[in-house]
Amino acid sequence: MSKVGKTVLHYWGLHGRGDMVRMALTMAKVPFREIAYDSNSWKQALETGKLPFKQVPVLEHEGKVFHQTRAIVTMICAENDWLPKTPEEYYMDSWYWDSLDDIFTRFYRDYIAASDKIAKKNSQEMFTQELLPIYLKEFEKNYLNT
Repeated sequence: MSKVGKTVLHYWGLHGRGDMVRMALTMAKVPFREIAYDSNSWKQALETGKLPFKQVPVLEHEGKVFHQTRAIVTMICAENDWLPKTPEEYYMDSWYWDSLDDIFTRFYRDYIAASDKIAKKNSQEMFTQELLPIYLKEFEKNYLNT
């Protein structure tokens, strides 16, 4: 990616999948500005047609629109020669992506979709006390073994 500063990241005004794109852009030293949506600005954004699949993150760069978290991050990695080199490295790359996807899926399914405060509290406790520690332990173990 050329570093001309014409890069715009579209995401919600919160943490989530957009963080992976932010991190890759920052590591690649690509200057970017961010459009952070809320429920009101989201409705307007949908009308622009700039959001393929009507979801974010979306990255605008030099007049082109890129979408899908993994595809965006992979493009940034490819442009910086950060892609895996061996089959085992490809496995680990996919393993981390799939694991992150599992975490996000569980969080959205269980917490975001919870119908009341008690269900949200129970979901949050399960997520932070049970699910997340399992994944973090595996991330650490696999990182230390690479």
